[in-house]
Amino acid sequence: MIRRFSACLITFIWVCGTMCVAAPRAAGEDRLALSALMGRIGQETRPGAELGLEVDLLGIHCLYLGIQELAPTQVKGTTSAAFEDATRYEGMLLGYRYRTHGVWQALVGLSLMEHFGFFGYQYVSLNPEAGVAVNLSHRLRLEASGRYYVTSRLHDQDFWVLGFGLSFRLN
Repeated sequence: MIRRFSACLITFIWVCGTMCVAAPRAAGEDRLALSALMGRIGQETRPGAELGLEVDLLGIHCLYLGIQELAPTQVKGTTSAAFEDATRYEGMLLGYRYRTHGVWQALVGLSLMEHFGFFGYQYVSLNPEAGVAVNLSHRLRLEASGRYYVTSRLHDQDFWVLGFGLSFRLN
């Protein structure tokens, strides 16, 4: 509980501080993002991927839509598809991001993710996020971020995901 509160408090303070010093950028920079992920769930580290769309609302305010998956757990001695599905972390994201302006950009955000499975195993998570990005060119941006997933499941099922990827300007 304290870890979740700390993560949310740090994110909130950073957002407030960033909003005071950020200059707006030009509106209309919608981007397609591809990211490699690394999730830390309990004592396990899982690779994953994310495909997202960042829709620029007002220059520094963005709507983020994405789909992601972390690799399932490999459990010795089981072949049950239902059990393997229960250990998957995949789903759809809907969130808000605030970005600073410039070649180097800071970002903070908050998203809601619905985790789904093929056998009806579902839950939701609230995900505070912080990261940095650097514009490599007019159309290409390199990004790194971290999200903490506060799940509707047991508290020991909350987890961190670090992402590293590229985003491509669409317009």
